[in-house]
Amino acid sequence: LKLADITNEKIDAAFDEELAKPSRKGGTLSHKTVNDALNLVKTVLREYTKDLDIKVKSAEVQQSFRFLLPPETICAAVIGTNIELPVMLAMWLSLTASEIRGLTKSKSIRDGKLYVVETVVNVKGKAVRKQGGKEEKRPRAFDIPPYIQTLLDMVEGDIIEPRSAHAINQRFQKVLEQNGLQKMRFHDLRHVNASVM
Repeated sequence: LKLADITNEKIDAAFDEELAKPSRKGGTLSHKTVNDALNLVKTVLREYTKDLDIKVKSAEVQQSFRFLLPPETICAAVIGTNIELPVMLAMWLSLTASEIRGLTKSKSIRDGKLYVVETVVNVKGKAVRKQGGKEEKRPRAFDIPPYIQTLLDMVEGDIIEPRSAHAINQRFQKVLEQNGLQKMRFHDLRHVNASVM
């Protein structure tokens, strides 16, 4: 459509059509996904169509609650497993998976401190190492707790965590399942950290 031809009625019809589209996970697209698309369209239209007063309202999003296991329960499940170090780094120091994947002995550990100087993210299916932490304007450095230092000392080679974020999360899920625990995302370990603090 040309910008001049766009009306509230056409936006409303397109919005309803999007809400009915099938999702890759089954069911239909989530209200949040469609709301995000609507907000993008609204932003562009506000910039380029000064005469259109957009009245289309977002769909109501059902709030979901994250279930967080207590840290003692998580520790009991992961201690001695090959997922223990990344779990402790996320839960104890609040590191993201991309920050954990970016840690190396040669660049990240100096004088008893852990520095987040690189992250590893996936771009088009390939791991890409980037300078800086997740928040570029907020460099992160930590005193290394003795327990985590012991785990770091057991790592062979320079790269602390060579697995992909997906592999880390899958392994974490498997350990939870093997211990009869409710699923939670690897990223939720940072929420456990915040809740404890």
